[in-house]
Amino acid sequence: MSFVVNGKKLPGNIDWRFQRSGLDEPERQELIPLDDGSLKQVMHFADGAKIETVLSADGKRVTTKVNREIALDVEQGVVIVLQAGDRLEQGSDGSPKVVSDQAN
Repeated sequence: MSFVVNGKKLPGNIDWRFQRSGLDEPERQELIPLDDGSLKQVMHFADGAKIETVLSADGKRVTTKVNREIALDVEQGVVIVLQAGDRLEQGSDGSPKVVSDQAN
């Protein structure tokens, strides 16, 4: 299967999933069948973030557009959607860690 996120092709041997840097759930989700037989899912979040994913009609291609900065954790197969003020750093154990510049 082919995976493309914000125009960047990802390794196809990984079952990619999305994760937000915050713990919020989508406010609203839509599933839209398209004329060419593909299926589009749109997730809307409270902070204005939007994730649009299209699964091709043949099931061989997944294309996603995210209106936020993303970071990849290739080892875990995770596309991390960063919130405003967040950045990704390498943790002491070598794994990716989300760091927020915002004071809580």
